[in-house]
Amino acid sequence: MRRTLLLRGALLLGLAAAPAQAQETLLTTILKGALPGAQVTWSEGVGEAGVETYRDLFILHDGVRTRAEQLRVGTVDGAASIEATGLVINLDSDKRFALEIGTLRLRAAPGLLAAVSDPSRLLDLCATGIGDAAVEAGRVRLVRELPPAAPGGRYVRSETRIERAEVSKARRATGSGCAVDLGLRVTDHQLVRSDQSGLSIIQYETSLTLPGNLATLASGEVPDLLLTGLFGGAEYRLPGGAAAATARDGTATLRIASLGATPALTALLRTRGGTAGERVLAVINALIPARAELTGSVAGLILKPEDLIPAKRASGLSRGSLTNLIGDYRLSAQTEGGRISAEISSEVIGVGTTRFTLGAVVSPYPETRAALSWSDPITELAPPIRLSGVEVEQRDAGLLRAIELITGFPVSVLAAIYIEEGVNEEPEPWRPALKRLAGDLARFFLLSLEERAGRLTLTTPTDLTLQETIRLLAVKPELADQLYRIEVGPATD
Repeated sequence: MRRTLLLRGALLLGLAAAPAQAQETLLTTILKGALPGAQVTWSEGVGEAGVETYRDLFILHDGVRTRAEQLRVGTVDGAASIEATGLVINLDSDKRFALEIGTLRLRAAPGLLAAVSDPSRLLDLCATGIGDAAVEAGRVRLVRELPPAAPGGRYVRSETRIERAEVSKARRATGSGCAVDLGLRVTDHQLVRSDQSGLSIIQYETSLTLPGNLATLASGEVPDLLLTGLFGGAEYRLPGGAAAATARDGTATLRIASLGATPALTALLRTRGGTAGERVLAVINALIPARAELTGSVAGLILKPEDLIPAKRASGLSRGSLTNLIGDYRLSAQTEGGRISAEISSEVIGVGTTRFTLGAVVSPYPETRAALSWSDPITELAPPIRLSGVEVEQRDAGLLRAIELITGFPVSVLAAIYIEEGVNEEPEPWRPALKRLAGDLARFFLLSLEERAGRLTLTTPTDLTLQETIRLLAVKPELADQLYRIEVGPATD
């Protein structure tokens, strides 16, 4: 959203001269018709040596109010060059929103500015006159008042500060078409809320490679769609200001076969005029058969259980014994034809190494589905999923000893206590399954002490989706023993 507002603010500023002067200016020539009906005023406008300068600008267009202390417009090698200082953007529809930008520089071909300003148009980034582009913003400040999480609560003030943000677009020829590289680089990103929670990242970058137009995509003469990202120096703070997690650096790469994206773009075009939910569902359904690969890693992640675990849940434990968890994490996943295989591995100092693997088959959303809901990520958001198997392998390097030091009991004794006493506090239909689960977990952790490590395998009926299984258990929890099958044994490799 911030990148859209940065570009839109530049476009709004670019229309400033249109209502006040009958003659064509550089600005009106570049952006004529981009924002029809805009109301514009300024205190001073000067044109000199091919550069137009406007001061104390105010623009109202489509519920967006834009103010700028100064705007300068010129051309560089045929591309428009727009510079603004003291930029403030507000929304009529949201009185609790304000975006401030100390400096904004935009360089783009006139054809690109005109194309971006019309959301109903299908962008052709290979067309003559589009060219490359770059946006640079400094001292960005976004302020919002977030609604309370519960009725009667207080609004939470959220403030985002970015020292520097850069957006770039470059194109390159690929046979009869072109590919486009989009990039974003952000330095010193700070998110602070009035409850002292927040997030800070020293630097992060993302890049996206995609076909420049529909003809290029259909020709198959472009690389796969590629999305990459990396960050360095991140910290997450809980309400109250405690730094619950920090990470040294991380990377992620998503690659989607270019031909697999063709149906998704077709679905996007076919649903033009529909609701956002309908369009998202159509695109996801079209992408499910595509071939895709996802990899990621986080290095130097430090989790602080003393801050993450609420005090009431840690009662009876020594808070000082909840030592920091320092580890590295890796993810890899592949999907093709709806079949997914994924692996997550971790190595945590003083705890052990863990490998989690998953196999599943994903089906398209049913045609009766009208929209997505975040109320329950599995049953209401995710598409139908059939699990073919879940495996967890654990090799202990101090976890069991730490549990014994913290609780005063070894894992086997804790499991026995739960089976004899704790399980009786659960609803009666769940007790048989929970007793078996406690015993299986105890055996799994004890096996993790051996040289080959421990392995736990979970299977569910393949004729039921995960969502159907969850709904069935909500009605008949006594079926848990039959629907979830767990096997524990030593790892074979």
